[in-house]
Amino acid sequence: MSSHKTQTKIKFCKKYKRINKTIANMIFRNTHKSQVKMFETIGVLIIFFILLSIGISVYFMLQKSSYAKDTEQRRQLQAFSTVQKMLYMPELDCINVFGAVEENCADKIKIKVFNTILQNSDTQNDYYQTFGLSNVTIKIVYPTQEEYKIYERAPKKYVRAFKTQSPILLKDPKNPVNEQHLFGYIEITSYVQE
Repeated sequence: MSSHKTQTKIKFCKKYKRINKTIANMIFRNTHKSQVKMFETIGVLIIFFILLSIGISVYFMLQKSSYAKDTEQRRQLQAFSTVQKMLYMPELDCINVFGAVEENCADKIKIKVFNTILQNSDTQNDYYQTFGLSNVTIKIVYPTQEEYKIYERAPKKYVRAFKTQSPILLKDPKNPVNEQHLFGYIEITSYVQE
């Protein structure tokens, strides 16, 4: 009987080894499949985050360029607004014989007086809200060539300068009978500080 018990034990051991191998193979296969699925999931997540970061960076670059364009346009409108303010200032406007104000016209004598007044730093500070950091120049081009620097307040360091020019008539009231008009333009250079 002992041989029978020994044989039974051997058979049991062989079966047990086969069962263990089968179980081990199943576990290894499942573990291997699980690892493959886990690596696939990790790969998909990595690709997703890479695409997400690329998308976010492209979005912010487009926003930055859009903001830069808007800022540029706003500054140009501000320079144009300064020209419009300058054209309709009562300190410079032309009044015809009937007492009406002429559009896009400046009085040459008023320009000279205004230029002299603005040489005072206190007066220049009063006009800072109107002109800001800019240079305002009126240039006469016909029949004579003259230049009047009305307002000068340029920063020492600036990022960009915007030049805006607008045509203007200048009335020389020295001769009211002929009412000679001169042709010129207003040039405003607006500065953007760092």
